[in-house]
Amino acid sequence: MKSLSLGLIIFLLLVIHLADSFGSDTRVHSMGNANCLMRDYYNIFIFPSSIVEYPDDVVVGFGGNQFAFQDQVATVDKPYAGLTFGILSRHVLGVFFDGNNEQPPFSPGQMRYHYDLFYGVHFNAFSLGFRAQHGNGVESLSGYTGPAETNNFERSISVSSFTAGLSLPIVNWGILDAALTYQMTGFKNEAGGIKISEPEDYNSISLDSRFIYSWGESYALIPFISYLQNSAGQKVYQTAPDYYTEIRTENTLLFGLGFNYKPYKNFLIIGGLNFLQNQIKNEVSQPGNITRTNRNNELYFPFIQLGCEAQLRNWLLLRMGMQKLIGNQKAEYIYMNDVLKSEISRAAFGVSIGIGFKFKDFTLDTMLDQDYLRRGPYILSGEKGRMFPRVTATYAF
Repeated sequence: MKSLSLGLIIFLLLVIHLADSFGSDTRVHSMGNANCLMRDYYNIFIFPSSIVEYPDDVVVGFGGNQFAFQDQVATVDKPYAGLTFGILSRHVLGVFFDGNNEQPPFSPGQMRYHYDLFYGVHFNAFSLGFRAQHGNGVESLSGYTGPAETNNFERSISVSSFTAGLSLPIVNWGILDAALTYQMTGFKNEAGGIKISEPEDYNSISLDSRFIYSWGESYALIPFISYLQNSAGQKVYQTAPDYYTEIRTENTLLFGLGFNYKPYKNFLIIGGLNFLQNQIKNEVSQPGNITRTNRNNELYFPFIQLGCEAQLRNWLLLRMGMQKLIGNQKAEYIYMNDVLKSEISRAAFGVSIGIGFKFKDFTLDTMLDQDYLRRGPYILSGEKGRMFPRVTATYAF
């Protein structure tokens, strides 16, 4: 890697080196998917100021998330590739492209491309980081003169967000990471020159923060909190100018206390006891003061995450992780003066196994499909599936 300034070296020494400086989304997912509880390359998608720790890296990955639980804000579950590089010792730039083709609520189409831009700068006492995301997609048909039942149409979507982050080392205590994100979404939906729907009150804001408090080289406590407030809505035109509106609001709160414990030089244990609440409200307002409202409230406690990583050889690492949630879900449906309520207990459990291969500056992280051990390859079982559904390669230059 390129030589670092004295100030940056001091900053890195202040950061708790309980885990390797390098890593990947695959490493995080295979250790219980506790991104806020680990120091890893993957942190830059939540805390962009941490990019100053990874000034010269190339990352390529693909695969899906084996856990079906809360992904702690950041996720890259499609094929992606990225590069970070340092400039003049204290500045770091990064760019990532991925195959994200998600379809936000009420959107008439999917995103066709998506990219992330990063910038980080280190000062003597702190670091700043910024992340800008953008994705869009367009589908259209014009010049059609055939049967009337097939109309010319135009459907498009645009999603943009901006994140500002801060990393603040506190001597003899640890380091504070914080980030604030604002996202905007817009779309266009027309057929035959007539507006079908348009966005209404479509934006979101999120706040993420953690504090890594350490003593010695083997212990760290990590309290963290994440909050997301999201609003998505649309106006749906029936017979112009009549329309009805549908607004979906979501509030998610996740906080907890985690730990890192390194009993031996090549063995790391992480864990966290968390609280998770997710509230969703969907309201439809029609002409004539007619409304329909759906409310859903999910609360999980305890939400437990555990993971470990052992370096068995200079080139071989073994990782394991688990998540356990216990809670309940309350739902309420209101139409005019009628109210219907329901409540159900919820519980979920997931485990993961990962294998890492390291050859000097090249690291290959994999996440094992546990069912593969039971069924074997396709030639024996006749069941399709990949041995490693998630793989990430990282090269530090």
